[in-house]
Amino acid sequence: MKLIKNLRLVFPGVAIMCCMLFNLACNPTAIKSGANTSDPQWISRQEPNAPVAVVFVHGIFGDTIGTWSGSKTSFFDILKQNNPNVDIFAFGFTSSMFKRGSLAVDEAANLLYARLENEGVLAYPSIFFVNHSMGGLIVMRMLIQRPDVREKTPEIVLFGTPTEGAQITKLASRVINNPALVDMLPADKNTFLRSLDTDFKALSNKPRVWCGYEKIPIAGVMIVPSTSASRLCDSSLAIAANHIDIVKPDRVKHDSFMIVQQALKKLLTPCRNASHGIENYSSSFSVVRTSHWMSGGYDQARWCADVISVLKVEYPDGVFTQLESSESNHNRCAPFNCPEYKYVCSIQVQTGPNYFNKISNACARTNR
Repeated sequence: MKLIKNLRLVFPGVAIMCCMLFNLACNPTAIKSGANTSDPQWISRQEPNAPVAVVFVHGIFGDTIGTWSGSKTSFFDILKQNNPNVDIFAFGFTSSMFKRGSLAVDEAANLLYARLENEGVLAYPSIFFVNHSMGGLIVMRMLIQRPDVREKTPEIVLFGTPTEGAQITKLASRVINNPALVDMLPADKNTFLRSLDTDFKALSNKPRVWCGYEKIPIAGVMIVPSTSASRLCDSSLAIAANHIDIVKPDRVKHDSFMIVQQALKKLLTPCRNASHGIENYSSSFSVVRTSHWMSGGYDQARWCADVISVLKVEYPDGVFTQLESSESNHNRCAPFNCPEYKYVCSIQVQTGPNYFNKISNACARTNR
């Protein structure tokens, strides 16, 4: 408490803003123990698993559970009640003001991947990330480094993520010992953020990015301004909340939950896609082709192969199966030996494939 009082004297307003910055409640217990008091954990998981794993990633000074929880409900509860086809995992990492052991963005990104692997999240066909503040930087860095996760992640949501940095971190970094603050300094003097920006934009299969940015300041300061929170977004909306409350929706109609629902809808709407496999064909019929009389040097197998080659041109999306074949012959110059042969080949043709209708990340990528 003495340290906090001294900060208030030396830096007017710094202690208040730093304590509130990115979710930390200003009290002696939190400062002593470190911001995050909860281990990474499954919030809800079905058996068998749902088709989509939703992963929540908090920001600097945040908490695995507390970041997303209000006084009456939580982001987890609202999501679970309205989306039965998802499992929910909350990732957490050490990020405190004064206690040692806080992780930089790169370190947290490596830990996130290890947790996803250890907890079985990577076994899901689709992964959907909901991120607050620095959590968005962690996920983007992880996606840049891990193409296996990127393939499973067609959509992510960022709430108040400082992709251009935040001016408040200049002040906070003077009084708080946390390496992640350096990663969030304004981008003009921040090689980490400039590299992240370049690498993420260069991805050939990067996810669609949905964003929400705060409209209410804390202690007179907009923690992450809209320009920084929207830089890498494909779609962004203003949220009438401050940097802390933007991820504490208290009802289904809350704008923050609406953004997540819009993004999830693409993943949770079944579609027919070639990657799902073929359920059946719209049309199936047989074709019988007979050759003219041919002299030696040809055979039955070659005739059937030639018939299929011609059918592939006629029916580009067809599947061809040889049903039966036959061969007849005669001597065209008796009593001399001048044999000729006639070949018959029957082929089943299936066209107009109907793919299985199911939930997959291919649906979200196709329907952009």
